[in-house]
Amino acid sequence: MTGTRIFTVFLIMLTPAVAYSGTGQQAASSYQLALAADEGAGRPQNLDRADHERSDQLVLRGNEFFGQGDTVSAIRLYTEAIGLNPLNGSAFFNRGSALARQSDFARAIEDFTRVLKINPGFVPALHGRAVAYRRAGKPAKAMADHDLALKLQRPSAVLLHGRALTLERLGRTREAVSDLSNALRLEPNFKHAHKARAGVYFGMGSYEAALADYRNASRIDPDDLDILYNQGLTLAKLGRRVDAVEAYSAVLRRDSDHVRALFSRAQARRELGEHPEALSDINRAIGINPKSGKAYHVRGLIHLALGMPEAARCDREIAMVLDEAR
Repeated sequence: MTGTRIFTVFLIMLTPAVAYSGTGQQAASSYQLALAADEGAGRPQNLDRADHERSDQLVLRGNEFFGQGDTVSAIRLYTEAIGLNPLNGSAFFNRGSALARQSDFARAIEDFTRVLKINPGFVPALHGRAVAYRRAGKPAKAMADHDLALKLQRPSAVLLHGRALTLERLGRTREAVSDLSNALRLEPNFKHAHKARAGVYFGMGSYEAALADYRNASRIDPDDLDILYNQGLTLAKLGRRVDAVEAYSAVLRRDSDHVRALFSRAQARRELGEHPEALSDINRAIGINPKSGKAYHVRGLIHLALGMPEAARCDREIAMVLDEAR
């Protein structure tokens, strides 16, 4: 397998998973990595090429399962590959990515760290570990990996996007916008960067800028209902409730049980004075998620507007019970 590109890298913060490319470093086979790690450690070992090649084959099989969304089978095969060759960096890397997909961030960080011991400075492992640190609630550690990755490699849209998400977590929103803007200069049709920058702008109260980014992201991927729903939220913040209702309705035409769209459309319709329609929406939302105190609170307001004070009182009581249970 020498010379075969066996690193199938999955970007764990992007959905769906995509192959990582353009890292600026040529990925090596596990046999080459083992030799490099062995040489760096200054302690030659008796490496069995046949075991290494069987290990590589297991990694490739694991990648097929990972690509199908079967992380359990993928992890099993990556673990078998590591058993045959404990220096198989690609097996550790892809197992770390699969563990992160399962939200097992502590073990993912261990695997990415092991890759970096085998192949120091391997940028995809730094990126993967940074994402895992951020999602594990350790943004300061994530920033150290992001910064090192961007020193070792010419900035890419993916690396800048990853660091921007961590900067936002740290409250450094202007720097996050800067990184996302640079990412979009490199890849103008990078949906995730538009979506992330829209989210940062929304949090900053820059709703017109957020709407522009959500619309760009929706143009790139019209089937992403999360983007379409967020357009509705942004339109509502701008006071454009009729347009917000249409955005939520577009979501519901594709997913009639989208509970957030039902809840938000009910709120927008209530504010527009469309109380019967609002009541229909909030009833459907409660039918899907009967444990939302906010939904009962909104329904109580709608019942009051419809002249149904007893029903409103019952809704307020249920909302209080649910809120206290949280």
